[in-house]
Amino acid sequence: MGRDRERSLRVTPRARSENDATSRPAVRLLGPLSVEYDGRRVDLGPARQRSVLAVLLLAAGRPVGIGELAERVWGQEPPVAAGQALRSYICRLRQSLSGVAGLSIERSAGGYVLACDPDTVDLARACRLRGLARSRLDSGDAAAALVALGEAMEISREEPLAGLASPWLDDQRRALAHERRCLELEHNDLALRLGEAERILPALIAASAAEPYDERLAGQLVLALHRTGRTSEALTTYDRVRRRLRDELGTEPGPALREVQQLVLQSGSAARPTGRRGDGSGGDRPVPHQLPPGPAGFVDRLDQRVRLDRALLRDTTECRVVALTGTGGVGKTSLAVRWARDHAADFPDGQLFVDLRGFDSGRRPMSTESALHCLVLALGADPAAVPAELDALVGLYRTLLAGRRVLVVADNAADSAHARPLLPPSGPAAAMVTSRSAMTGLAADPGATLLPLAMLAPNGSRALLSERLGADRVATEPAAVASIVAACAGLPLALAVVAGRGALTPHLPLAALAEELSDELTRLSALGGDDPARDLETALASSVAALAPATAEAFALLGLAPGPTLAPDAVAAVCGVPPARAAALLRDLAALHLVEQPYAGRFRMHDLVKLYAAQLGRARPDAGAAVDRLLDFYRGRAGQPGRVGEEYVAAETAALVAATELASGTGRDAAACDLAHCLEDRLGAIGCWRELGRLSELAVAGAARLADPRREIAALVGLGRSRIGLRAFGPAAPVLELALQRAQRLADPGVEAGVHRALARLAAKQGRHDLALPHDVRALELQATAGDRLGQANSYNAIGWHQAHLDAAAEALPNCRRALALFEELDDRSGQAITLDSIGYALGALGRHDEAVWAYRRSAELAEQLGWRVIRAETLSSLAQSYAAAGRGEDARRARADAAGLLRLAGVLAA
Repeated sequence: MGRDRERSLRVTPRARSENDATSRPAVRLLGPLSVEYDGRRVDLGPARQRSVLAVLLLAAGRPVGIGELAERVWGQEPPVAAGQALRSYICRLRQSLSGVAGLSIERSAGGYVLACDPDTVDLARACRLRGLARSRLDSGDAAAALVALGEAMEISREEPLAGLASPWLDDQRRALAHERRCLELEHNDLALRLGEAERILPALIAASAAEPYDERLAGQLVLALHRTGRTSEALTTYDRVRRRLRDELGTEPGPALREVQQLVLQSGSAARPTGRRGDGSGGDRPVPHQLPPGPAGFVDRLDQRVRLDRALLRDTTECRVVALTGTGGVGKTSLAVRWARDHAADFPDGQLFVDLRGFDSGRRPMSTESALHCLVLALGADPAAVPAELDALVGLYRTLLAGRRVLVVADNAADSAHARPLLPPSGPAAAMVTSRSAMTGLAADPGATLLPLAMLAPNGSRALLSERLGADRVATEPAAVASIVAACAGLPLALAVVAGRGALTPHLPLAALAEELSDELTRLSALGGDDPARDLETALASSVAALAPATAEAFALLGLAPGPTLAPDAVAAVCGVPPARAAALLRDLAALHLVEQPYAGRFRMHDLVKLYAAQLGRARPDAGAAVDRLLDFYRGRAGQPGRVGEEYVAAETAALVAATELASGTGRDAAACDLAHCLEDRLGAIGCWRELGRLSELAVAGAARLADPRREIAALVGLGRSRIGLRAFGPAAPVLELALQRAQRLADPGVEAGVHRALARLAAKQGRHDLALPHDVRALELQATAGDRLGQANSYNAIGWHQAHLDAAAEALPNCRRALALFEELDDRSGQAITLDSIGYALGALGRHDEAVWAYRRSAELAEQLGWRVIRAETLSSLAQSYAAAGRGEDARRARADAAGLLRLAGVLAA
């Protein structure tokens, strides 16, 4: 009954009471599946048919396709006739539910969807009650929150989905049971806070017997026993749990459980340790060994471990602190614990570990005072002499650390202020802090080092899978492993979840896991688990929960933005905020590693982080408006020159391509057509002809749906140009001839001119400049009629280019120079670059090679600024010929080498 299920069920608080069921069905998922209406129980048929209804109910308003239904009802290998059987089950369910008001199964484009009032479903009501409890708690009404939690528990007493079985339903049952467990723990914490220990003690004793390794439950039991006057029994219970953890699991109680023990000890009911001095320091200074078990299957991070060695093992009197930062699941704690265990001998006076819970989805952050309390007790302080005030605690802590070679690991800090009081003073002690925060507040501290953790490289990802699944198993399915590595995008937590699932099913092919991860809509759920500490969505949710509301809203909206990177002004568009506000939001998201800035002017999200953001974004009521704002922004941006720089141009182009795909995929045909048209020159300049062809085909289909002849002509021209670029001249000709017919029928001179220009390109690329020239002359006439000065500049340049190839270079130069003057007047650098190349060619044909060198070099410089690899490579090849003709052989060799290198890069890009 967690927040994720509350969102998926679309539950909203209602004014009517929980018991008001008049004229409404009662749908039960938390127990045997059932539907009751008007005092009667609806016959839902056999178990498999009920499973179909359960799947649709859990999908909560989302269409479920036949294939997805079959897999969820039967498993990975449904029977051959599964589709026919499912349609039969749905038909019967519709008949059974036909008399139930407000509950129906409908057919949609995406499959079958169950429509119902969320308040009729027990799971949704339990979710709503839990949400209501949290809001009451936030407003300070803890008693009302406890009542709401109790009602939610009452609804979910029985085993969820009882009597239904399939691998997917089993997973859902486990997830619901886990959420029920979390609900109980939350209820217990609140009851203890409100002094109701005696009321919940019997349930705690029974639950602890059933879950003997649950430390949070054990802590609640210890505290309840103590508060009901059974302190000796409380300490005995703690010792029993500690021995069980040590003997059976090889670990020690975590910080939270140890903190409960210390609270009990401070009550005065337990015997105090002897041999302590009154100042709180130990007379026989204990050596703490608090590090948790080392991570299994730890790989890679060699560079970071070397940097930790340099920072923490150096001989200095300064404070030595390293802050390991990065997104949730990147492996900060694993690296810290692994390094600490490897170097325990370098800290003979002990190793301290405290989980500050700065980003814990299930618990509130540990206060700095509580953390210091635990640490000073571990260092030997007398509990009776430990002060309560923060300043006094810090002083005692530093006194106890003075002169001692101790390593402090402060895990999961909320920010710099959360961790700073725990850092040791100057001397032999050292500290590691892990946090999802950027911890920039520590950057100015003497002796502090910030060490951000990046994702694992593909080799490191494969090594992690090999370590946990076995090298032989990984080696036998290289394609599946490559797919898993790509889907996990280098995030160690995601890889560990997949490896854990693979280890539990040793006979299941890795290809099955890879297939499950291949669908972006279900990838996050496939990377979940029953342990919140190992659940990717939980990790991401806890990061988002730490954001201010406006920043969390921006995070969700950024998930809707297509493309690998975003510019700040695109962020402003999708969020509907001014650019300055967008920059502030991006800084806040970067501070928690939810976005990163790969280079100036661009931001990106990790693939899995973006999937989670998109999941949140799609659930927002303003999602459609946000997408419209972004597409409108890109439509305005696409036809304008952007920032210079090859990297930026490539990123901007990729964003525009993704925006076109998004527009087409969401039925925004006008936007898709406009974006594809604006991308025509951009994609051609970098040689991405296949990409242009694919987008143009989408635009042709969209324009047909719109019945818009202008957009259809533009799309046909784009498709023809893509085929010309791919040297598919035969298929290009009929497409452009069709475009010309449509343009002449439209009687728009500007539109017809564009088609003539494309036909001229087709002829020129086949070496028929004699056929190309009349098309560009006609285009110039039409552009003059339309008053299109930019179009005239392009046509003048093209006419000069054809003339130069028809042994009329002397006539070509005036036309090209006329084009250059227009481009300079219009401040169009792309046109200048192309025209200078034409001028270089004409000058070379006239034997004026030194002048040609100047023109080609200037053209190449502009092409480099514009990020045009292919055009720059072609210009450099021509420059090499002019160098050679001018007797400058070494310059010619360098130009040819540069051109070849660019074409290799362009070949990779174009693929």
